[in-house]
Amino acid sequence: MKVNSIAKISSGLVIARKKAVIMSQTIKEYKQLNLRAIHKKGYILLDELEVLPVKKPIDSDYITQEGDIIVRLTDPFTAVYITKEYEGIVVSSNFCIIKDVGKVDMGFLSFYLNSDAVKKQLLSNQQGSIMKNINISDIEKIDVPNVPLEKQQIYKKVLLSEIEQIKILERLQVLESNIVDKILKSMIEK
Repeated sequence: MKVNSIAKISSGLVIARKKAVIMSQTIKEYKQLNLRAIHKKGYILLDELEVLPVKKPIDSDYITQEGDIIVRLTDPFTAVYITKEYEGIVVSSNFCIIKDVGKVDMGFLSFYLNSDAVKKQLLSNQQGSIMKNINISDIEKIDVPNVPLEKQQIYKKVLLSEIEQIKILERLQVLESNIVDKILKSMIEK
């Protein structure tokens, strides 16, 4: 089965159409997804989100909701499963949004889209020489294995757990680096 037969796929928002150029035009501010905010392991770096002042309200179709999948349309084509933690973020046109229509576990689908086999397939469809891009149609054509829903849900739980472990290890690495920096700084100040 193809992705377009099991989910609804749409493009992100062209930001320039809604962005307030002058602060007096601003009616609301949203958190906005950008390329830097997508970690290659399939999660959002919340500290990297931008603030988007808008002159018109943004349609909810362009705002992340739990259960959505966001796919980066530039290399490395990372897919992110949206959990409660990532709700309420405006998705720009650098991404596509995949919405659930009840035919597949979306967590499973996002992890499948991040598999080496799918990445290889997407790279073969890429366009551009400097910044490699794909189209939404490339994602729509991806074949998804017919795995029973119960197994999909088990895979999702395991893979979400792996992402949490990766986040913890990366935070630990930052803390350790900060400790080493403080030790070195204290040695120099003596």
